[in-house]
Amino acid sequence: KQGQKLGTLLHSEILIAGYRRGLERATLEVRVSNKTALRLYQKFGFQEAGIRKRYYADGEDARILWCSKLQHEQTLNMIHQHKQAAIAHITHRYQYVLPSSLPP
Repeated sequence: KQGQKLGTLLHSEILIAGYRRGLERATLEVRVSNKTALRLYQKFGFQEAGIRKRYYADGEDARILWCSKLQHEQTLNMIHQHKQAAIAHITHRYQYVLPSSLPP
């Protein structure tokens, strides 16, 4: 089910882990028809770098996306803002407090 902010939270955690490992860039592929995922990735600063023709088994193309400023403080701040917004949404919607073991 979409709209729960779980994708935002997960993507935040993945990018923060990359930042902590010293990675400067991240890349991924997304189906050209998956507008929801594309919006999520663009929200995190990913930009389209190209198309992989017939990338998926069903023949659909994939967009190649890159985020090339992972070590910039501004990028890290933006990731944390999205993460905190997702946590607030989840906490409010489900009356659930996420474990404190999740770093800020």
